[in-house]
Amino acid sequence: MTHKSGEPSRRPVTGCSGGAISNGQRSSAAERLLETIGAPRPIVCSAHAYTEIDTWWSLCQVPEHLVWFASRLSAAAPSRHDVVQCVAVLSARAAEQLDQADPRLTAAVSGALAWPALVGGADLTSVTGLAFRAASDAGATAEGEAARAGRLFAGASHHRLASSGMARAIIAHHRWRSARQLQLAAMAVVETGLAAARADSDEPIQWAVGTTRATGYALQAMLMSEGARAECRIRRRCADIVRGHLACPAVG
Repeated sequence: MTHKSGEPSRRPVTGCSGGAISNGQRSSAAERLLETIGAPRPIVCSAHAYTEIDTWWSLCQVPEHLVWFASRLSAAAPSRHDVVQCVAVLSARAAEQLDQADPRLTAAVSGALAWPALVGGADLTSVTGLAFRAASDAGATAEGEAARAGRLFAGASHHRLASSGMARAIIAHHRWRSARQLQLAAMAVVETGLAAARADSDEPIQWAVGTTRATGYALQAMLMSEGARAECRIRRRCADIVRGHLACPAVG
């Protein structure tokens, strides 16, 4: 970033805790450890206030960060299966909160919770396929309902909130939300399935990206169910789920 004069900006870069992490201020030991293993910058910033990585693990309220860290340090299949199981539980929680269940996703979630025993088997491909078809159909429905809601809102009388046009627009909007929520929950299961399938082959950072993406989809689905005001509570709950299934990985 530069000023109009062309001189570089000297404004310090701040972490999630609000403290400077550059321009001469020393980073914490936990930050340096995360940097060493190639963590994305938001994860590194989240550890700014913590000296020990164990303390960061115990207090971090961002489940995606916890899953990335556990995945990054899970180099062998047995420990990776524990991560898959954890992310499958988060995906199942997202599916439980759907306004309207999809039988394919219900079956996929049931299979997902058994994935550590299915890795490499035909059932893994079948279950992932079920979730993908559910996500694809829900995405098409969400797109159609979004376009319909847009047309109805544009044509509704803005002076009469109780008009039939406005009522139809609101119904279309609700249908869009339900379809989008289903799509996100199904994509969480798909990404978890892909992570399970690659548990024996992917490099650590590449594998961590997939499990983190699955966690993000599950969280987005839950947020659509409970609303933005519940974000902090949802993140705390999901972070506790992660810590309940996974111990802080040993480093070194």
